[in-house]
Amino acid sequence: MQPLNSPQQLQNKQQEIFNKLKQDYETVFATEMGLRVLNDIIISAGIHKEIFSSDPLKMAHSEGKRCLGLHIAQMAKGESFTLKKQTAFRG
Repeated sequence: MQPLNSPQQLQNKQQEIFNKLKQDYETVFATEMGLRVLNDIIISAGIHKEIFSSDPLKMAHSEGKRCLGLHIAQMAKGESFTLKKQTAFRG
């Protein structure tokens, strides 16, 4: 492996790694099984639920789950992923 000699080379390498990872997400979640799993993640993460709680620890926990669910959905479905309420996929 060649050393990265400039900030631009480092940025290019990071972008290359990100693009490959995004492609991996898209490939995995493009299948029927992958879509069922993605739907389960979205539901479990509570993306479409109200996260407010008077208990700050509970709210932080819910927001953490929601952020991870959003990250996975955005990586799997691209920038066009919107927060439309989805019906559960049952197969």
